[in-house]
Amino acid sequence: MFSLRTVVVSLLSLVLWTPFNLSAAVLEGLYRVNQPQAEDASRDETLRQAAEVMFTRVGGANVNLDSGPVANALSDPRDLVRRISGRDGSLLVEFEPSAVRRVMVSGGLPMLGRSRPGMLVWAVEARTLGDELIGAGSTWGDRLKTAAAYRGVALSFPMGDLEDRGMVTEEVVRQGNREDLLEASERYSSEGVLAVAFTANGESTRADWHMWLNDRAYSGRVSEDDPAAAADQIMREVAAAAFEQYAVPAVSEEELTRWTLVVQDINSVNDYASLQGMLQQLGGQSTPQMLSVDTDVVTVRIDFPGSESQLERMLSLDQRLVRIPAPEPEPVEQGPILLPEPAPQPTPALGATDQSGETGPTDDPLNADADTLTEPEQAPVNVLPEPVEPDPHTLYYRWR
Repeated sequence: MFSLRTVVVSLLSLVLWTPFNLSAAVLEGLYRVNQPQAEDASRDETLRQAAEVMFTRVGGANVNLDSGPVANALSDPRDLVRRISGRDGSLLVEFEPSAVRRVMVSGGLPMLGRSRPGMLVWAVEARTLGDELIGAGSTWGDRLKTAAAYRGVALSFPMGDLEDRGMVTEEVVRQGNREDLLEASERYSSEGVLAVAFTANGESTRADWHMWLNDRAYSGRVSEDDPAAAADQIMREVAAAAFEQYAVPAVSEEELTRWTLVVQDINSVNDYASLQGMLQQLGGQSTPQMLSVDTDVVTVRIDFPGSESQLERMLSLDQRLVRIPAPEPEPVEQGPILLPEPAPQPTPALGATDQSGETGPTDDPLNADADTLTEPEQAPVNVLPEPVEPDPHTLYYRWR
C-alpha cells in the first residue's frame, strides 16, 4: 500500500517551493502589476501607480491610499518590491506578498488573497448585421482579459461549442437572462457569471452588464470613449463584488481562530502538495501545519482570521474540496458498574424490649446473622458515558 506519511514528511520542506497546479480561481500573478508608463511620467511615479493598483487588488476599491500604513508604504514603495523591469513602454513590478500583507495587517484592513471566485463571462458585440458572441481570442476578449488581470479578477470564457450555442443566444446575453445563463454555466467550474453587451454609440462605447455571484445579483451600464477603459470599468465592478463577499479581516495573531481540517482521499504527494498550496492562498497570516497522516487522511491546522462561513466559502473556491459531515463518535464500551452499597440498617430482633417495654434489637448472634442474610444484594448497573460533542473548530472534507 502507498505510504503517504514517509514521502510527505521527507518532501515537506520542498512543498513550500513547488509550483502548484491549482484551480483557475487561484491568481498566481496577483502580485505582478504591468503598469503602463506615460511619456511624461517618471519611473518613481509609475512605480507608485503600480503600488496603488496592488493595494486596491488586495484591499478593495475603498482602501484608503491617502492616510495610515498604506499611505506610508506608498511614500516609498520600493520596500514592497521583489523585482522590477521595464518592457514595451510599461513597468512590470512584482511585489513581495509578505510585505504587502504586513501593511494591511498593521492597518487592520480586510484583504483578499490569491484565492478568488472564478467569473465566467458571456459577451456580445453589436455589429452591422446584429449581435455577435465574443470569444476569448477576439479583440473584445483580449480587452476583457487584460482588464481582468489588471484588476485581479479570475476571468474565463465559455468554449462556445455547439452545446453553448444551443443554450445561449446573443439575445439571451444582451437581455441578461439569468435563468438561461446560469443553466448554461453549470458545466463550468465558476462561482460567478457575467453577461456583457457592448454597443458602439458614436465615438464612445456603451456596455450593459449583469452579474450573479452566489446569491447576489449586480448590474450596471458603462460608457467610455476608450473601449479598453470600458472593459476596465466593468472589471472594477466585478472585483468590488468579489471583495465584498470574499475578503477576510486582517487581525492580530491573538485574534486568529485556529481550525483543524481533516481531509480524506489524499492519495499521493501531488494531492498533498496541491492541498498545502491551496491553503496557503486563503489569506491567513501563518503557514498551514500538518498534524498527522493516516493512510489517505491528512489532518492540517490553519490559523484563519475570519468566521467559519468565510473559511468554508474560501475553501469552496477549489472545486477539489468537498465538505462532508463530521463522523459519528465511536461508542465507548462500558462494563457494568457496581454502585456503592448503602450503609446497613440494623433490624430489631424478636423478643427484645427496651426500657419502655417496646420490642428492640437483641444481642443474640443467631438473630444478627439472620438480619444480615435478609439484606438484598446490590445488582450491577450499566452507567452510560456522556456523549462526546464534536469539536466546532474541526471541519471535514473529501479531496476529489
